[in-house]
Amino acid sequence: MTDVEGFPEGVFAPRRITATARGHDPDYDLELEVELERGRYVVKSLVCRARKSGAVTSEGVTHIPVRNILRIVVGRELSIPLLSPGRAVNLSLGAQGPTDDALKRVAAVYRMAHLAGLPPTEAVTQDLSLPRSTAGRWVSMARRKGFLGPAEPRKAGERRRPKQ
Repeated sequence: MTDVEGFPEGVFAPRRITATARGHDPDYDLELEVELERGRYVVKSLVCRARKSGAVTSEGVTHIPVRNILRIVVGRELSIPLLSPGRAVNLSLGAQGPTDDALKRVAAVYRMAHLAGLPPTEAVTQDLSLPRSTAGRWVSMARRKGFLGPAEPRKAGERRRPKQ
């Protein structure tokens, strides 16, 4: 495996992603270097090339939706929606209540969504077809059971665990 960061529940994410984005902006092709930094992906380098005979302008660069492109690139690299075996299994996990298997799934979906810069609890809501309040409770239960690390006050994600 390449240079990856390991997370609990068998979740692995590359520390660095290099990608080309075409078609997100009518005037430019983009090359991005994205790195995992404190549990989230951030853009470290962005190269913008004008298409055809156009030019790179400050006005044009200002309108590039970098955050959305980052989410698409990371989502594609991490295969989100991730963690098959598929929607029917996910729905049955949600229907069984907060079992350990369901809470492990909650932790994995939450973690991957956070990495990709997506709203993690919303990702759990959609993945397991749960009401938002139930998904929030299950995220808390996953933390109590140790499947997710402790939360940072008023932030999505989890505190980094010390390396052993």
